[in-house]
Amino acid sequence: MAGAILERLDQIEKKLDRLLGEGAVAETLPSNSPMERAYARDISGAVIRMGSVQLLSPGWDLNIEIDTLEPYPLKISALGRVVRNFPGIEGSINELACEFVGIHEEDRKAISSFVYRRQGELARIWQID
Repeated sequence: MAGAILERLDQIEKKLDRLLGEGAVAETLPSNSPMERAYARDISGAVIRMGSVQLLSPGWDLNIEIDTLEPYPLKISALGRVVRNFPGIEGSINELACEFVGIHEEDRKAISSFVYRRQGELARIWQID
């Protein structure tokens, strides 16, 4: 009985992934919007703040892909919703704060683990200076 329930939950989760990964972006972003590479300024398991050329209003849904390099490789896809924007000075990069509204719990934990390890690394560097 428990195995059947878990199997059904996995099926539902896969369907939600398809819906969130494909449908949400197509409904909210113009069809001619190119994929944009942005750099994370701050990240947690709940929110990401990133630099962006575009200034999007709160409420916009974005397909966010996180891909970090060494020493802590991390590759995650999630659905984010813009909750605040920080307009840059003319000609500079804007900043967006996005909450994760569609993310696997394992991915959320992986982000938290990444942040914890990175903060520890930075703390060691600051102690050396």
